[in-house]
Amino acid sequence: MTPRLRSLLVVGPPEHLGAADIAAKMEAICAAQAPRKYRVVLDPDSAFEDAPATCEAEIERGKIALFDSIWRMDDTDLAGVLLPTIESHRFASELAPVSETPIVSMLDALARHVSSRYPRVRRIGVLASASVKSLGLFESRFDGGALELIYPRATALRELTATIETLSASSLGEYAVSAADLQAVERAYDDLADQGAELVLVGSTVLCVAMDSLHSKAAAAGLAVVDSNQVYAEFAAEANHASGTRPFKIGVLGGVGPAATVSFLDNLVRATPAARDQDHLKFVVEQNPQIPDRTEYLIRDGLDPTLALYATCKKLQDADADIIAIPCNTAHAFVKYIQPMLDIPIVHMLRETVEFITREYAGLRNIGLLATTGTVASRVYHDEIERAMRQVTTPEPVVQQQIMEVIYGPGGVKAGFLDDHCRAAVEDAIGHLVRSGAEVVILGCTELPLLIQQNLDYEVQGKRVPVIDPAQVLARRCIEFSQSAR
Repeated sequence: MTPRLRSLLVVGPPEHLGAADIAAKMEAICAAQAPRKYRVVLDPDSAFEDAPATCEAEIERGKIALFDSIWRMDDTDLAGVLLPTIESHRFASELAPVSETPIVSMLDALARHVSSRYPRVRRIGVLASASVKSLGLFESRFDGGALELIYPRATALRELTATIETLSASSLGEYAVSAADLQAVERAYDDLADQGAELVLVGSTVLCVAMDSLHSKAAAAGLAVVDSNQVYAEFAAEANHASGTRPFKIGVLGGVGPAATVSFLDNLVRATPAARDQDHLKFVVEQNPQIPDRTEYLIRDGLDPTLALYATCKKLQDADADIIAIPCNTAHAFVKYIQPMLDIPIVHMLRETVEFITREYAGLRNIGLLATTGTVASRVYHDEIERAMRQVTTPEPVVQQQIMEVIYGPGGVKAGFLDDHCRAAVEDAIGHLVRSGAEVVILGCTELPLLIQQNLDYEVQGKRVPVIDPAQVLARRCIEFSQSAR
């Protein structure tokens, strides 16, 4: 079976002269490869317009059109993205982190080509428009102590700019390079030669349609001219494109319950070491409160939530999450069925919580558990705690029922109540566990920390015991995963 080819996207409509020329040259290279590595695609619905931007709104429309093409064509299994004009490379640093597909740089391609093929060249002429010159794009890659960039002088630059704008406004099926346009290109070339250029780069993708004339000039003058589109195509087609350097992304299965999800996100933000907005983590939340109640299924005759949990995880996976966090203790009773069917890991909140306790409080042997009756009945915490060679203490039935009322009752947390009555009930339950021998207490339902926050030195019954919020442990573990991936 022939493997599916990944795609190299040339952003821009097929009729754009520059985009079409790049694509044609890349297609010729890819077709000659054995075995072929990539297929070449253009976006037939591209709204990109190659016209000088005269205001900020036009600049923003241009970059959005580029992004829309990348977004629209992403289902073609993109390996890399090529931009249709030199000017559009000014947006590369903005496109790269949001496209999640590598942006192939023409400027990088040209810099590599010049350094490898023309290592002794010091004065480089650039056939480009006035706008490209003003943007300083070539300077960003070539300007240095050893290299000097030369542009056509005023009259030649003005004529060349007009020719480039004429070609940019033309489409593939209707363009013709007039004698006047060719003369403008040749005069600009001669001007660069007169200024002492040792090599000429074509600094416009649409100008490359006039390469025959330029090659003739180069042959006569002995001043080499570089077809930038050809170099760009070779660079893209020959590379082994890795996946993009997109930021690490946390997928959050939300809605179980809704308020607990918001609290978990707050934990993520507060625990992230950050000096500015951009230092924070990237996450995607699938807030799905329609997932059937986990406890209702585990202890009564409710609808099985496994499929709804799995479907939500799949959406997070499809949204390019690297890991999944589920800020619901009871939902972890179903992780054993879901995890084997996913390609990304679910960070197991219960396991991480028990590991945190055994690491930070190695001498404490008795762990108290406040959780829903479903979590207790599923024994998911019991399994993790007993595997760590610790003892589990759970409330007596009357106290357990009080906890269920705090969580599920008409005046409970899931109904939106966070009053002193609910808080006192949880405090009483913690005291009950400590009297029963617990040395550390897990707030094993993500609604409970909305009433009693994590406190590693909680005073109760004349003792000080750690009271642990698993969602805080989960948040810190997600941050650690993100940091290790950098």
